[in-house]
Amino acid sequence: GLNLPLILSHTLQNHLPTASDFPALFEHFARDLRANVERLARQVSQAQELHARYQPQPIRTLFIDDCVDAGVEYNAGGARYNWSVINIGGLGNVADSLAAVREAVFERGDVDAGTLAAALATNFQETEPLRQRLMGCPRYGNDDPRVDELASQIAKIVFTELRRYAPWRGGRFIPGCLMFVTYADAGRPVGATPDGRLAGEPIADS
Repeated sequence: GLNLPLILSHTLQNHLPTASDFPALFEHFARDLRANVERLARQVSQAQELHARYQPQPIRTLFIDDCVDAGVEYNAGGARYNWSVINIGGLGNVADSLAAVREAVFERGDVDAGTLAAALATNFQETEPLRQRLMGCPRYGNDDPRVDELASQIAKIVFTELRRYAPWRGGRFIPGCLMFVTYADAGRPVGATPDGRLAGEPIADS
């Protein structure tokens, strides 16, 4: 999967204090997204090739007609449909976080970029009023077109990039924003985010 809040955390750490404006910061994030999608696609394809070579699944293969007819093992691409699902985690967190940064830092000037970066690095220690202010910013999914558009832009970047690559096994990558129960563990390595989420807390489910 693709952990969007983790990618955003790295972008903010590297670029928030020096960003000239919000579009510049968003472009840094977009570049980081594209690089992570390319790396993930390569890693998935490598894993699929290794599975085909060293971890064949003969029982599964025998229960899939197309594999039997073609004489090709499941992991080697014998099935008719070989799509590979990629979980896109934390889209809501990232849309909310970017909306908060846009409003609080670049539009209203409630906090400067360096101060916010420091608050994120310390998990909002001794800056709870700032965290509450950020949590009061517009949120994705509440009929605010500006925040919803941010989510749409992010999803479009990720989905478009994934379509540029094909899995080794064949078929195509299919992105989906549904985490089942993995959203809790996915949040463990992610530091505090500008939507007010604290370090280590779960990321958005879907």
